[in-house]
Amino acid sequence: MHPLTLLLVHACHEQTVPGYDVAGVVVRVGAGVKGFKVGDEVYGMISEKPLDGPKQSGSLAEYTAVEEKLLAPKPKGLDFAQAAGLPLAILTANEGLERAGLAAGKSVLVLGGAGGVGSLAIQVRHRSTVAAAGAVGTELNFLTRCCS
Repeated sequence: MHPLTLLLVHACHEQTVPGYDVAGVVVRVGAGVKGFKVGDEVYGMISEKPLDGPKQSGSLAEYTAVEEKLLAPKPKGLDFAQAAGLPLAILTANEGLERAGLAAGKSVLVLGGAGGVGSLAIQVRHRSTVAAAGAVGTELNFLTRCCS
């Protein structure tokens, strides 16, 4: 479970269903929905800005309602559990790298580079010209090229 979800569980009302990441099959669509239909496999997040406050209905439920703009087609190469593990972790990785203000030619040390957020930060870094090093356990691995 993502730490943000644990925070939600401890800080909110008993009526709040925790969870932000979601993956599943569309069972119903609203009248204004254009990009998805019943039966589509999707993944995403239930909240555009999870830190701004929890919604009453989270993703740790059999069914949940999600805005269309927060979903994407589930990649065919991923199962539902893999797809559901991506959205909040990749958002966290990307946000961390952006807030660090890294520019071309700079390096970053990713502690916990084998974990969910760390491994995604290294992959997001791959899209830029910033060098990354991942530290896992007692080893430091320099990653100049990854994900090729």
